[in-house]
Amino acid sequence: MGLWGVLLEIVRAVTPHAAPHVAKVVVDAARERMSSREKQEDSAAQEISGLICRLELLEQRAIAADQRAAQAEEQLARVQAEQTRKWASVRLWLIALLAWNAALTGLVIYFALARK
Repeated sequence: MGLWGVLLEIVRAVTPHAAPHVAKVVVDAARERMSSREKQEDSAAQEISGLICRLELLEQRAIAADQRAAQAEEQLARVQAEQTRKWASVRLWLIALLAWNAALTGLVIYFALARK
């Protein structure tokens, strides 16, 4: 028997004693892989549910922001309409004051020229 024969005999002698231990290690490793996969799936499901909650919260915030924007636009339209009405009133007053000023200036000029 050569070297390979001795090694083969060692393997034959050790195999019956090591087989249960090796099988147990293999089974334990498989169980750990399966449990880690389940944990990963559970954590992934939790992360997905967390993301869904965050997206719903963002949607609610977006809806609220849209409502506030619509209210602001309505308020802006009201303010612009009020400012337009006020400026129209100011223009009328300015025209009236200019006419009054022109009439008084004309009277002053007339009386100044009529005396001479």
